[in-house]
Amino acid sequence: MYITSKIKPLVLALVLLLGMLAAPAAPQAAGCAWIYAGVGKPLNNTAGTNTELCRRGFVLSFNQTTGVADWVMERLSAPALSGDSDRNSSPFRPDPDLAGGPALSDYRGSGYDRGHLAPAADMKWDQGAMDESFYLSNIAPQVGAGFNRGIWARLEAKIRGWTHSKGDLIVITGPVYYDYQPVIGGRVVVPDAYFKIIYAPAERKALALLLPNQRITTPALSEHQVTIDALEALTGYDFFNFLPVTLEDRLESETGPFWP
Repeated sequence: MYITSKIKPLVLALVLLLGMLAAPAAPQAAGCAWIYAGVGKPLNNTAGTNTELCRRGFVLSFNQTTGVADWVMERLSAPALSGDSDRNSSPFRPDPDLAGGPALSDYRGSGYDRGHLAPAADMKWDQGAMDESFYLSNIAPQVGAGFNRGIWARLEAKIRGWTHSKGDLIVITGPVYYDYQPVIGGRVVVPDAYFKIIYAPAERKALALLLPNQRITTPALSEHQVTIDALEALTGYDFFNFLPVTLEDRLESETGPFWP
């Protein structure tokens, strides 16, 4: 049947609309622009092969090859760190928007903790945000005693304390891999280390830490401080690419004193 040029755009629009209604509504990373506004998302040459997912309290870039997010990004504020959400009612479960992602069986019996990248305690402001933090896309295998239940938990708590003293913070968390890594569940690669980058926009100061994924007995977090430049070399990602070049260069090259 012949369709006139005036009607054809209407038919095309209707077809596109029906296709959108039939497609699954996965969260889009663009909806998390408030998190990385002014600083930019971490970028690398292979970022297009990852799956970006926007959640209520964070945005992540999931790597299907490793079974772990390459990075998770949050923007923390003091009011959001208090609330009535209950982590005990939030079970670990596969990410419903991630086809072929990790399963609970991948971690079962592995000897590793299911460690949060965006901490559950950062999501007290909203039960939905708390629930999403337990999706396995936000989880990574971590040594338990002495790391996930030790120095890593202390670092997360310290960051929440800095949010009260320094104002809003932007936090980026992710894994680091070296030469050889064990694989659990046949598809989740165990990171050799984890990093956190913390940026205080009001003070224009940043802090970066790299902690080995092992039992750590040294209590001082300052011993694990590194430059952001060093993390970029290890991960292949460019952080804070929307900041003015002079500010970005200064933040990424200096360690400075460890924050009190």
